[in-house]
Amino acid sequence: MTSTHAGAGREPAVFTVTGLNLGASWPSYLEKGYYWWTPNFRQHLYLRSQLSYRAGAGFIQRIGGYFEVNTNDLYVYSWWPNRGSISVYDILFFGAGVQVYFKPYEVRRKSGVSSMHPQGERP
Repeated sequence: MTSTHAGAGREPAVFTVTGLNLGASWPSYLEKGYYWWTPNFRQHLYLRSQLSYRAGAGFIQRIGGYFEVNTNDLYVYSWWPNRGSISVYDILFFGAGVQVYFKPYEVRRKSGVSSMHPQGERP
């Protein structure tokens, strides 16, 4: 399974997951309507905070340590009518980690020398 996301700071993030069977229907042995939610789509709500350190020379731009808390639509929908018996902490998930940001790759050419003409000659 591979997951990626785009978005930083206060911008909305877009997440994608590949390598899973994301079929849009439940198995045939379940009655139609047994589950009301879709098996392949969850909307997540999360808050994230990050502290970053700007690296100096080299290929690493910065390194950040982050902390986040998240939940999804199905957990919130199940929790809301059962608030008296289910704690909000039962539907929240906490995570922490390290994120490394690499500098963009730049093609470097020798100054004054054309890559097509090694001697710097013009055609």
